[in-house]
Amino acid sequence: MRRALAQVGLTYLCEATPEDFRQWMTEAGLTEVRVVDVTPYARRAWEWRREHDPQGASKPGYRYLLEDQRFALGKGLFYIYVTGKKPDNCE
Repeated sequence: MRRALAQVGLTYLCEATPEDFRQWMTEAGLTEVRVVDVTPYARRAWEWRREHDPQGASKPGYRYLLEDQRFALGKGLFYIYVTGKKPDNCE
């Protein structure tokens, strides 16, 4: 990841908790790592969307994102914003 990012890089990815992702970025040698979990805001947006979708209650995607005990937003899925600086001496 450190090699793939520009001098000041951004990435949007998370298959783990935001805390795990912060640790991975730091272990990769990035500095000034900042991880912002925006999952609560995304969840509210998805809830609003389902509420205003005429067929929202019957669509499985909404149930998956908002109700699934393992993978719902904030349980297994996260929206995060990550920044980190690549060290000057990195190739």
